[in-house]
Amino acid sequence: ENRDTAAGVLLPVYWIAARDPEATVVVYPSDHFVLEGAAFLAHVAEVVAFLDRQRDGIILLGARATEPDTEYGWIEPGEAVGATASGPICRVARFREKPTPQAAAMCLAREWLWNTFVMVAKASTLVSVADVLLPGLHRRLTAATPFLGTRREGWALEQAYASLPRHNFSETVLQAGLPFLSVSALPPLTWSDLGTPQRLFKL
Repeated sequence: ENRDTAAGVLLPVYWIAARDPEATVVVYPSDHFVLEGAAFLAHVAEVVAFLDRQRDGIILLGARATEPDTEYGWIEPGEAVGATASGPICRVARFREKPTPQAAAMCLAREWLWNTFVMVAKASTLVSVADVLLPGLHRRLTAATPFLGTRREGWALEQAYASLPRHNFSETVLQAGLPFLSVSALPPLTWSDLGTPQRLFKL
């Protein structure tokens, strides 16, 4: 069932957190294309290592924009809080979802980043954020956790997921102004959200 992206992200996170709350998780959208896979995963590994040292926060991966695309979400990087080999890890100053052509041109000129929705966080951090921002969803997923590892696990997860309220993760969580939300720019590589036939034909 399509319960929107908050449920899609958080159901597996709660499953992991019940087994290892200190686990570091990486969220990968399933409809994206990355040509230079080795460079991409090496960068993810650097971000994971940084987060393991910091122990807190959510770090988004931002793609370096190459055109004023009006269908992508854009991220304005703020002050630097750390670095990888590819550059600084910065606080998220602002999001801009699907801007007008004029606003997209401004974002490109100011070197804002495309939001890939790839993110790195501790499972416990995402559960804590959901408890505050998505209490209804948090209650239902928490109620299913006693059944994990038992014969009724599948049943419990199906019941929980079917009753989850619909929330968009970007709108409800990422754009809530979390003080520990950061962004790390990917190295120059070919990334695309294959959300339209036009993007597929561009590759």
